[in-house]
Amino acid sequence: MSLYSVYLISIDGRPIVAEIFENHPNLFEKHLFCRLIATLQSKVYELIRNGIDIIRINDINYHLKYFEKFHVVIACELANLDRHTLDRIGRSFIKDYKKNFANWSGEEKEFTDFRVKIKDIIAKSTDFNFRNPIDPSKPLDTINIYQLPKALQRTALVMATLQMGTVREIARQLDEETDIVQGYLTILQQEGYVGVIDRGARSMYFAIS
Repeated sequence: MSLYSVYLISIDGRPIVAEIFENHPNLFEKHLFCRLIATLQSKVYELIRNGIDIIRINDINYHLKYFEKFHVVIACELANLDRHTLDRIGRSFIKDYKKNFANWSGEEKEFTDFRVKIKDIIAKSTDFNFRNPIDPSKPLDTINIYQLPKALQRTALVMATLQMGTVREIARQLDEETDIVQGYLTILQQEGYVGVIDRGARSMYFAIS
């Protein structure tokens, strides 16, 4: 089943972390969505002293869990999500960033590293067919890309720019045959530079930079 995105949203409606796994035409713009969720949860809590667990909007299910200062939201096709995944993401963020978050300036870039942890937690979920998570020590930055064999460098550069795409989309950017690009992506995946999520007959490759 498709996983579209994972958000951490402050209780005042600011995006803390937003990790997009697959674009969907009905996904809200990030900042608008974060304000919507924070406002809605606040109003519902005032009325019934409890939050909302799931909202379905335009064929997308948004699963929510409230923590003391923020919400975790997973947007996906699934109506019945293992809520332990939400709990693991929230508790992991608290464990790693509690002190930083208490003095947060509002800049998303302060918690960019947590995107790797989100992917790792999702990889262990049984709800999504997600394999070969990225090695956190191997972002596709300038240093790592130019340490790769020359045959892989162009593919790595495209992945660093796109962040996510199918073999066909990546091959189009490279102006290469899909079979050749598939081989390069497989090597990058096996080495931990690139991750992959299976979508039935289609695989989505992703990277961090």
